[in-house]
Amino acid sequence: MNKLITSIKESRGFSPIRVILTILYGFSVFYGAVIFTMSIGNYLLQGIALVMFGGGLWLGVKSLRKMFDRRMREKISKIASVISKAISRYFGKLIGRVVKKLGLERKRVKGEDEREFIFKERTSRGRRRNKMKNPHPWNDADNATRVRFIFTEFMFGKIREGYRVAPKYTPAKMERDLAHEELEHTLFSTYTSARYSGGREEIQNETVEELDELVEKKRKKKR
Repeated sequence: MNKLITSIKESRGFSPIRVILTILYGFSVFYGAVIFTMSIGNYLLQGIALVMFGGGLWLGVKSLRKMFDRRMREKISKIASVISKAISRYFGKLIGRVVKKLGLERKRVKGEDEREFIFKERTSRGRRRNKMKNPHPWNDADNATRVRFIFTEFMFGKIREGYRVAPKYTPAKMERDLAHEELEHTLFSTYTSARYSGGREEIQNETVEELDELVEKKRKKKR
């Protein structure tokens, strides 16, 4: 008898004893509620029903805690993680097949993925536009990197004004949309050299200074 009591107390997780006890406690709660409802006016039966209900509820909660102890929660978490990853992989492959069948694979422009274009300098729409950050350094940077910095600032300004950039847009497309002055055309052509020439085309300091002044003037006009 003592062994049985000890095994009941020490049972954890989804052991047969713990599962059976939890079911019994749950049945006690349910049956107690039924008896209480059906014995209105019979105070003795209602008292017994309340004891069954309250005792079953208390013991049931304790039993559930033992059933879902720390080790069991960790096991469930690991299983859920495996299932989640498997589902993600499945749907990822499924979406890839659908995209391929529809002919919507991402195109590449001059060896670069269009979706990466300047929009690693990627922006969000609406309220978050003002939180855009330029990822290119300025201090101790070469002229090509500084041009990319200036170009990104220029594009951020246009986006804040309402210009919407699609992943498929190339520099040439955006130049047609946005460049209205000679220096703006210079910015786009210089950016293309900075981005794609791999350092083969030298960018003069004077050009960087002029382009920087162009963006600075546009900032001042908006203030």
